[in-house]
Amino acid sequence: MRPAGYGLCLSGLDRYNEAEADLVEAYEILMGSVGPENEYTIGVVESFADLYTAWHEAEPDKGYDAKAAEWRAKLEESHQR
Repeated sequence: MRPAGYGLCLSGLDRYNEAEADLVEAYEILMGSVGPENEYTIGVVESFADLYTAWHEAEPDKGYDAKAAEWRAKLEESHQR
């Protein structure tokens, strides 16, 4: 999926705002078409957690650690299904 893959690349380039936008797009598309238990949706959830973890390391006082924790919780929830 283009938005998810592109989002991962942008995150790797420290272009976090752009990465976030593309991951949001991918997540919305996947949730609407295949739902939360699909492997691609789960992959995007993991990508969000990774994005916010990296973003927190770059900007530690912006609260991205909390966002990373939220997405990690969603990831954990998906593994329990």
